[in-house]
Amino acid sequence: CTVCLKNVAGPDRQNHMGRHILLSQRGVVEPEVVMQVNGVAKDYPCGFCGKHMSENGCNITIASGKKASSSCPEGYPFQVTAALKSSQAKPSTNAPLKCSLCTETHWKYNMPRHLEDRVEVCCRPAETVRRSAFNTR
Repeated sequence: CTVCLKNVAGPDRQNHMGRHILLSQRGVVEPEVVMQVNGVAKDYPCGFCGKHMSENGCNITIASGKKASSSCPEGYPFQVTAALKSSQAKPSTNAPLKCSLCTETHWKYNMPRHLEDRVEVCCRPAETVRRSAFNTR
């Protein structure tokens, strides 16, 4: 993990990083991360490495509606529908979503920020924007 330096197996990276991202977005300081140089990016963190998506060259896409792939060096392909389901073993539901207001794809945990950035260019009420952008169908 680029944030806490734990050795996290590939298929578990997205779930592990999801925890770091949620805690960071809520202002929770993780004791094991305090001394690390690489924290989670404040805006648009990558769901695999936690670094800023555009600054690190990380891109996330959804191919054929169900399979996600990323340009992140820590990334791997996975099924979006499976990643959106929380379980005891994998509680994170951070997966890519296509915004219904534009053509962009963002990690679910970054979608509120994306909507904040986009709501000014949209003429619909903010609550309608939030509901429609989180539509996963």
